[in-house]
Amino acid sequence: PAAPPAGQVSAELPHDLVAALRELGRTESASLFMVLHAALATLLSRLGAGDDIPIGTPASGRADPVLDDLVGFFVNTVVLRTDLSGAPTFTELLRRVRESDLAAFEHANLPFQQVVEAVNPARAQGRNPLFQVMLGYLRRPAGRGTVLGLPVGEAPAVAADPKVDLNVTFVDGEPFEVILEYDAGRFRPATARRLVDRLLVLLGEVADRPDRPVGEARVLAGHDRADLARWQDGGPPRTGGQPWYERFSAQARLTPDADACVFAGETMSYAELDAASDAFAARLGGLGPEDLVGIALPRSAALLVAVLGVAKAGAAYLPLDPAFPAERLRFMVADARPVAIVVDERTRELFPEGITPSGVPASFVPPPRDPRSAAYVIYTSGSTGRPKGVVVTQRDLECFLAALPVAGPGERLLAVTTLSFDISVLELMGPLTAGGCVVLASDAEVRDPHMLAGLLRRERVSVMQATPSLWSTLPPEAELRGVRVLAGGEALPPSLARDLSARAVSVTNLYGPTEVTVWATAAAVRGDEPPTLGRPLPGTTAYVLDTALRPAPPGVAGELYLGGAQVTRGYLRRPGLTASRFVADPFTGGRMYRTGDLARWNGGGELEFLGRADHQVKVRGHRVEPGEIEAVAATCPGVSQVAVVARQDRLVAYVTAPAPALRDHLAGRLPSWMVPSAVVVLDELPLTPNGKVDRAALPEADLAQTAGGAEPRTRTEAAVCAVLGEVLGTGPVGVDDDFFALGGHSLLLVRLAAALRARLGADLPVGDLFAAPTAAALARRISGGVPVADAMAELLSLRPGDGTRTPLFCFPPAGGLSWPFAPLKRYLPDGVPLYGLQSPRLSRDSGLPATMDDLAAEYAGLIAGVAPEGPLALLGWSFGGAVAHKVAVRLAAQGRDIRLLGMLDTPVEVSGGAADVAALLAEMGYRVPDARMSAADAVAFLRSMGDGVAALEDEQIERVVESYLAGDRMMARARYDVYPGDVLFVDATVPEQGFTGAASKRWRPYVAGELRVAEIGCRHSELLDAGTLEILGPLLARLM
Repeated sequence: PAAPPAGQVSAELPHDLVAALRELGRTESASLFMVLHAALATLLSRLGAGDDIPIGTPASGRADPVLDDLVGFFVNTVVLRTDLSGAPTFTELLRRVRESDLAAFEHANLPFQQVVEAVNPARAQGRNPLFQVMLGYLRRPAGRGTVLGLPVGEAPAVAADPKVDLNVTFVDGEPFEVILEYDAGRFRPATARRLVDRLLVLLGEVADRPDRPVGEARVLAGHDRADLARWQDGGPPRTGGQPWYERFSAQARLTPDADACVFAGETMSYAELDAASDAFAARLGGLGPEDLVGIALPRSAALLVAVLGVAKAGAAYLPLDPAFPAERLRFMVADARPVAIVVDERTRELFPEGITPSGVPASFVPPPRDPRSAAYVIYTSGSTGRPKGVVVTQRDLECFLAALPVAGPGERLLAVTTLSFDISVLELMGPLTAGGCVVLASDAEVRDPHMLAGLLRRERVSVMQATPSLWSTLPPEAELRGVRVLAGGEALPPSLARDLSARAVSVTNLYGPTEVTVWATAAAVRGDEPPTLGRPLPGTTAYVLDTALRPAPPGVAGELYLGGAQVTRGYLRRPGLTASRFVADPFTGGRMYRTGDLARWNGGGELEFLGRADHQVKVRGHRVEPGEIEAVAATCPGVSQVAVVARQDRLVAYVTAPAPALRDHLAGRLPSWMVPSAVVVLDELPLTPNGKVDRAALPEADLAQTAGGAEPRTRTEAAVCAVLGEVLGTGPVGVDDDFFALGGHSLLLVRLAAALRARLGADLPVGDLFAAPTAAALARRISGGVPVADAMAELLSLRPGDGTRTPLFCFPPAGGLSWPFAPLKRYLPDGVPLYGLQSPRLSRDSGLPATMDDLAAEYAGLIAGVAPEGPLALLGWSFGGAVAHKVAVRLAAQGRDIRLLGMLDTPVEVSGGAADVAALLAEMGYRVPDARMSAADAVAFLRSMGDGVAALEDEQIERVVESYLAGDRMMARARYDVYPGDVLFVDATVPEQGFTGAASKRWRPYVAGELRVAEIGCRHSELLDAGTLEILGPLLARLM
């Protein structure tokens, strides 16, 4: 059974707390409601809702004495805005709330719907247009009263379908209660309980210290503190106190003949590598702690000899990647001041004074070790453009390698990372300290995905670490069945995580800045769950803190700080910068590193990455975090790599594969100012030498050309183009650009109608907008030229063809509208005509045909009228699939060539009856408020939603409902013949009211040919949503 749409939790307020809140209100000449309003707004702000908090509250609509004797529901909704900007104390905030509440209640009789119409906000299905939190205050009468001599008592109310995300009601009585009703589709019961507990904590704080800034008030409940204490501590360090190079030498004595390194088909044993590195260390004799040795070598076995030799000599290595620009290398050498640089023949011209990584075999005695001395210095980019060197000590390195073992005896790790990227530490040192083998990929193999795939296979690799950008380049045929995948260095897209999980032994998502020694957290990627950062490694602590360095509550964003044994010394010769980024740990007394990354703890106690705190940009007055947009974009089907940057005052998304629905996907999940104005498709995203996306190398986007086509020819066309671009958020569009092809949908149709009315005085029905989806067609309609086709007609031409391609005829669900098929035009091959059949009841006064067979005969006649000969393709959704099946049987018997019969999640039969009215709303994608709706109820509900269907006239909405009920009755009585050909059947696998999945099995008796089943992870009502079309559209295109 489906989960209830709403849940409820409650708690009692202690008497002394209520008394203190009342006294606070009296002191500030504010009502108790205002005190509670200010406290609720404070909590929402502290939980990440910002500084401008809109809250709805019910108000009595009986101000007019004329209504006193009338029975009815006259309650109105008032929106209360709360300004928390400027770090006010609670007392100051209460004064603001008092003034704003009194001003708002002056207009309590203004109908809420008029406010919505005047503000005209962007609408979203299932969302209140102006607020998502309600606040109520009720007085409970003392004792049991009587009405007309009858006793009156209370009965517990069962939470109904939620109209908002959260509905907080304070009940003033004995006891004094707070009741939270919540949308169970958005909040778990445990989350709701946490919200109530935090509200009680905050109420106690403001009652006790109203003169303290609201940003400093405690909001963590006891279980919050207990969870954070458990989650943020990775436990004690696992280090055994032995430096990594000594562990390697011990392994060489234990397994001298085992493979230590493979490069270009040649193998070096542990004994050989130990001897070679000893000889080089002896050559470096005289060096000691804090001496730096630059390593400027291409990828080869000599690289390992050099790294080991420098470590054994007691010095620290400085990576100098030969691929880096000469100017950057010169800066690093001048800044770090190495005492020697290791080169070979190919890199000697960069550093003529360099030495080669060789030496005369000799016994070597390592110098006394100091765990506080430097192990290596790696340069990272700086916000000022000046690179900074991070100093990692021997102890930091020991703790890291002990915390994350990767490849033991018999295992082979493929090393693909440049020495200048600190994750190479794990690749080179991890296997050598545990008995594993390092397989070094050459520069050419790293650059060529097919060569890399061949190396994976030939060398029987068992572990590979790479950035998601590099993982995404591996071809599908790359053999990963025996490979443990390690991914890190940048956000792991969910689609890539799913792909790797399906192919590899395991996938681990790693996170960590260079300043905390390579990786600090790890998370096992599980199935279809979005990747997280996981939890801290042993020896590491992870804190999500607010701006005052207080722990952010679970689920609330804050800046991520990392502490513990892996926190490095700091930046080489940059004490000021070190002091600003490495700060005192207020919880342990040690040091912690300020990462600059935004994160939050999820309900499972794992960290979720939210983007960079210091890479925010300002777009049209709003602070925007590109990382957040990238994370949402990565969940769009078809998107594997994405980068978002700000160009001028607009956002541009760069992707590596066409994603026509990306903007629509983002528009449904992000505020309008966070939706990129342009999407640029590149063959590949440019990468830095460290394998991360090089944002500076992304090409400039021609924003004027991203959506535009032919230039407008008249003033009206120019005005309509401007309005279309404004509504779509693309900037100027061409006169022939299709509204739906640019990401338009039914919700935007309403905004388009309002914009045309406001800007041009053109009052066009939504049907006209649907049937004339280009600026040229709309301009003709506005100017009184050629009228547009009727959008309610029985046969819609959604796209004309070129006369050479098979036409596709679409059959709608029982409601009868084929509008949802319009976005298919983005995916079909050029020249394919697209038609939509619609319910006859929508366009004529007479009723529908009595049976489905009669309806099929009528549709077959319409098809023959526009396509009297040649092959045909038929596609039906839900009820439309059953009709398409009957039409296909009829046309096949007439000798017509049916190239494609597609059925989208079509049930064989339904129950029929008026009780199924609610299924119409579910099928249209609405959350159904009451399963026992009448037809009139359904009409009223659709009218209230404010989207494309709601913009129809009342009579048209009534006909949609009538068509659905008639279709429901037809389907309940339908009997099917066997179709002689093949059928493509799409099963929606996520259950929904009235649709439980696996409908394809019931159609097997009625298909003589092959029943090809495609499963899509969506609900029945989402089959033609933008995200699903990214899967369904290309599938249909291939079959066409």
